Amino acid sequence: MDVLDKRPDEATSSFRAPVVNDFSLVAATANGTGSQTANLTILRTLFKMGIPVHGKNIFPSNIQGLPTWYHIRVSHQGYVARPHQAEILVAFNPATLHDDIAALPTGGVCLYNAAFRGLPDRDDITYYALPAKDFVKDSGASNPKMKTYLANMAYVGALAQLLGIPLGAIEEALNFHFSGKAKAVAVNMEVLRSAYVWCEENLTKTDPYRVEPLNKTDNLVLMTGNEAAALGAVFGGVTVAAWYPITPSTSVIDALSSYLPKLRRDPETGKQTYAVVQAEDELAAIGMVLGAGWAGARAMTATSGSGLVADGRVCRDGLLRRDSGGDLGHPAGRPLDRPTDSDRPGRRYFCVLLGSRRQQKRAALSRHRRRVFRVRGECVRPR
Repeated sequence: MDVLDKRPDEATSSFRAPVVNDFSLVAATANGTGSQTANLTILRTLFKMGIPVHGKNIFPSNIQGLPTWYHIRVSHQGYVARPHQAEILVAFNPATLHDDIAALPTGGVCLYNAAFRGLPDRDDITYYALPAKDFVKDSGASNPKMKTYLANMAYVGALAQLLGIPLGAIEEALNFHFSGKAKAVAVNMEVLRSAYVWCEENLTKTDPYRVEPLNKTDNLVLMTGNEAAALGAVFGGVTVAAWYPITPSTSVIDALSSYLPKLRRDPETGKQTYAVVQAEDELAAIGMVLGAGWAGARAMTATSGSGLVADGRVCRDGLLRRDSGGDLGHPAGRPLDRPTDSDRPGRRYFCVLLGSRRQQKRAALSRHRRRVFRVRGECVRPR
């Protein structure tokens, strides 16, 4: 097995001054392989070391198997913008391997899966081959899906050794990510530690990039964009969330599930005043949101996908009419039939008009009841 396939000329690499806390890293992986856990672990570890960092997930699609790139900007000066070129590449996606390596600048670093063959012949960058499958095999994991997830932890261990990141700091970040679940932390740390030790014993570091602890993140909070969106929804009054598990929507709901139990409970009884419902697909999720909205709840979904884009009937048919015949929030036109018990406390009647906007308008004016469905529900005011 080749330990170091290619590396720059020793005469040039030996005189390169160390580059400390000032570089950009990109992890090229396939979506749905658990790379988000690995990337967020690196990001949080660097942040806890007091180093200003910024992470950005870039992908053309959220469909499993398609390429995704996670950029981490490490800057002792606190810069957060993503540079045009990243100095360090984690190449764990064979579909984009050649393009990713071609984008590396001179003097860059490529850490790649040793199972990949036919890498571009570049003598101006440093190559490190990592036998990720061996580390996963040694972990004893039998579930094929779990093996795929654990393979990404191999490059976390390799980066820790190459950049000078303490394993203790990484374990702390994993404990945060898995909410202290000892079994999950242990199996990931086993793969990670094996990769760290292997690199220490087999690789010769020839690149200048490394990190050192700073104190520039004191009194700061590391939060992903999805976590910020979830917290904003809570303060916006959300009481119902319907979703379909898929990247990147899952992390929004994960964040909601951590905030809502603390911030959305009845102060007297202690009972929860919210509902988080997993749907069968994107269409079901948006349908649940519309239904909850009709009942008066502040509802949301974190899911957007091809199913909703291809079939917009759920949104189109979600146009509501009050029992007065007007759009919600707009002056009423000619009244539709008002139910005899419409003045009962806590009750509201809505009319859902189906079809195109022209058909909806015609139905409202001519009162074609075969195209009008009247729905009765409780009017719930969020706390």
